[in-house]
Amino acid sequence: MLAGFLLVPLGKGIGLDGHEGQVFTRIWVLAVVSSYYLWFWTHGGQTLPMKTWRLRLCNQDGSSIGLDRALLRLVLVGAGWGLGGAHILWALFDREKQFLHDRMLGTRLVSLGSSFHPSS
Repeated sequence: MLAGFLLVPLGKGIGLDGHEGQVFTRIWVLAVVSSYYLWFWTHGGQTLPMKTWRLRLCNQDGSSIGLDRALLRLVLVGAGWGLGGAHILWALFDREKQFLHDRMLGTRLVSLGSSFHPSS
């Protein structure tokens, strides 16, 4: 929401409207969304939903991924969606149920187990 609130005065302040404003808005949204994923993937390996689902993105050896790998993952995920979700469908056939982009980069999503302990 903060990015959206900043977009309006920023766009008007530099005189963008019409087609230029649409292009600027798309670039702005892409930059903000990309920054979100890159930050969380490289700082703990978890976006906010991944924390809820108790999933973590890491290298094959369990270490945190670096910015270079996070950038490549972001590009490959975008390309996969451009190919109709092929990167997600890959997991249906992968022996370890990994996504195509993770298989290509040597990264993986790991389950951190359940924190739910019902009382008896």
